[in-house]
Parts: sequence; C-alpha cells; structure tokens
Amino acid sequence: MTVKVAAGIRLGVLQDRLAEFRQWLPLDPWDASVTIKRIIDENLQGPRRYGYGSVREHLIGMEMVLADGRLIQSGGNVVKNVAGYDLMKLFVGARQSLGVIATVTFKLLPIPARQETVSRPCKSASEAAGLTDRLLDSAVCPTVLDWYRLGAGAGVNVCCAFAGTGEQVDWQLGEIADFGMTPSGDANYEREFFDERNEPTRMSSVLPSRLAEAVGELGGAPFVARAGNGVVWSKVTVGKPTPRAPG
Repeated sequence: MTVKVAAGIRLGVLQDRLAEFRQWLPLDPWDASVTIKRIIDENLQGPRRYGYGSVREHLIGMEMVLADGRLIQSGGNVVKNVAGYDLMKLFVGARQSLGVIATVTFKLLPIPARQETVSRPCKSASEAAGLTDRLLDSAVCPTVLDWYRLGAGAGVNVCCAFAGTGEQVDWQLGEIADFGMTPSGDANYEREFFDERNEPTRMSSVLPSRLAEAVGELGGAPFVARAGNGVVWSKVTVGKPTPRAPG
C-alpha cells in the first residue's frame, strides 16, 4: 500500500502501473500528464481533494536536492513513521524555492469497486447553495463536491461523486434520489476549464458559507469551485490576471 517513485514520472503513467495491483494514488489534477514533481511543487489538486485530502495527506517520504548539492531525506518508506521532523511538507507548494525533489514515497488506497458522478444544473448560485446544504446535511459522504460554470451566464452546476463498494454507492444514490441530480460521467468540466489553451485563470479563497456570494460577484464568468473548501478559479480578467494551476 505504498509506492516510491522518481519525481519526474508522470501521474498517468504511475496510475496505470498501480492499477495493475488494484491500487491508486487519489490525486486527480485536470492534466494526468503532469509529473509528480510538479504536483508537489505547485500543490496541484483535483475534485477528489474533498473526499481524499490534499497532496500532504498522501506523502510519507521524500528525497530532495538542496542548492548546495546535498541530498537530504525526510519521512520514511512505511506508513507508520514518526522519526524526525516532517520537513518534506515544507516543499509542498514551494515551487523549487527550497530545493529540487528527487524521489517521493506515497501511501496508496485500493481502487474503489465503483464510482459514480452526478450533477444538477441550478438557475443561480443561491439555488446551488441550497442544494449543497441539503447534501451536507444528509448522511452521504461524497468524494467530490464542486460547482462550475463553463460558459457565460447565471446558471451554476453542482457536481458530486460517490465511491466505494457497489452497495455503498447504491445506498448513497438512494439517499439523494429526490435531489434532482442525474448521472454525468467523469469530471470533464475540470479538463475543459483548465485547458492551458484557454485564457489564464484567477484563484480566490472564501469561506464555504460565502461561496454563493463570491460566485455572484463573478458577473456570470466561467468558474470552477470546490464547494467543500471555498477555493474558486474564474476566468475574470480584472486588472492583471495571475495564472494559477488547480490546487
């Protein structure tokens, strides 16, 4: 249930290799061709951060090269490791300012027997907030809880996903049967929004309880938001945009 990899390996290649053993690394930035090194350097995240946590939650060991050429190590190769300071977490999102990541050890999870994604279009951010509150107040445990809008307008789509055994997923879908959510396949909205051929995105962070207000201030611009933690990426070009990758 662990894997040690060179930091230059691409995420998609690693996931394919792990799938041979029915395991996976629950990180899903929109572009599976990014390297493990870039994921850590830029703290890249995907929709499943809500259910599985961020990069930090899956790291258990790392080797780094410092500016003076020294190779240092932090963490270990097993899950139950408490020796030394947890210095490797400083490198998450540091964008190579502290050193260059050489190898990484992750803890893994079994591939879920079943995963289902459902969504519902809402006429406004306030309607999306009401639906999200119903989901959070229910007994279900989604692995994805996102809002998005790919074109200009006032509408907001609410997307959530469930994973586990077939029985677990069926039960959760039954719990939200009257929520008006329908199967929507994979999270294709993520890839379409963050496609690097499109205009740069801006990132902001708000309290999840204020997400509807923040979305309302976008003026109908396309966006993707993590409804569970309040991080919003938008295509609003006010002043000088700051390109940011999903994280």
